[in-house]
Amino acid sequence: MDTLGALALATEPPTDNLMKRNPVGRREPLVTNIMWRNLFVQALYQVAILLIFDFDGVRILRLQNESRSDAEKVTNTFIFNTFVFCQWSICSSII
Repeated sequence: MDTLGALALATEPPTDNLMKRNPVGRREPLVTNIMWRNLFVQALYQVAILLIFDFDGVRILRLQNESRSDAEKVTNTFIFNTFVFCQWSICSSII
């Protein structure tokens, strides 16, 4: 039960102002409009990057001379690693 509260406190540097803030009301949304905007922008960014690599990865990675199966394996591996990197960059910016 305390995990989300501890995570919320861990994401901000401890300051006196943090403890002096008024508590958030019960009816206030858990995810604010700014958070929704950030989620939407990050999702669009990731989908755009991954689709570019999915549809044009062979040319971008210069794999035209490879066999089709090898080029597909390399492209899929690159797409997966790009996805993991995008997720990691989100987590590292939060913590």
